[in-house]
Amino acid sequence: MKKLLILLSLILVTAVTFAQERTVYLNNDKQLDLSSVKMVAYNGLTADRLIPTTRDTIDFVLRVVNPDAGAPMHFYANFTFDTIAGADTTIAITVQGKKFYSETYTDIIASALTSAVGAELQVSKTSLGTITEGTYVTASATDTFNADSTTTVAARSTTFTANTTLHYGYLKFRLILQGNDSVGTGIKIKRLEIQFF
Repeated sequence: MKKLLILLSLILVTAVTFAQERTVYLNNDKQLDLSSVKMVAYNGLTADRLIPTTRDTIDFVLRVVNPDAGAPMHFYANFTFDTIAGADTTIAITVQGKKFYSETYTDIIASALTSAVGAELQVSKTSLGTITEGTYVTASATDTFNADSTTTVAARSTTFTANTTLHYGYLKFRLILQGNDSVGTGIKIKRLEIQFF
C-alpha cells in the first residue's frame, strides 16, 4: 500500500508540473513568410489565462522565414492583459529566439516584469532601438606604398558582424505569472499583436 501511495504521489506531482505550462503556436504553426506578411495577431482564449494553481507559464511561439536572409528581423509586439476577477500580480515576459528547430532558445530580450495587473494593461516588447543590428570593427594598418617613402598613411578597413539574435527562425514570447502576492484569480491574455520591420 505504501508503494502505491508513493506512486500515486509521483504521478500527481508530475501531472501538476506539466499542467503549469501551455504553448500556443501562432499562425497555426505555419511559417510566416515576411516577404508577404508583416503582422500576426492572436485573440486570447479561456485556455490562455495565467492562473497560479493550474497554468503559470504560457509560451507563444511563431515560426518565421525572411526571404532577405542578410537583413535583420526587427519586431514590435504588443500584449493586452486584463484581470479575471480582482487585481492581480505581475507577469515576467521574456523574448527568445533560435535559428533552427534543433537549437536551444536564447534570450533576445531578457525577462522583465510588467506592472501589477489591476485592469486592462498594454505591454510592448520590441527589438527596435533596443537591439543593435551588429557591430563594426575597424582595423588599421600602415601603408608605405606612395611616392614619398618617408610618409606613411594609415589604411583602414571596416567589417560588419551581424547580430545573429535578429536572424531567428523561431520567436518565442514566454509569460510567467510572478510571485504569490496575487489577490485576484488570474490574468487574461486578451490579445497579442506582432509586427515585423
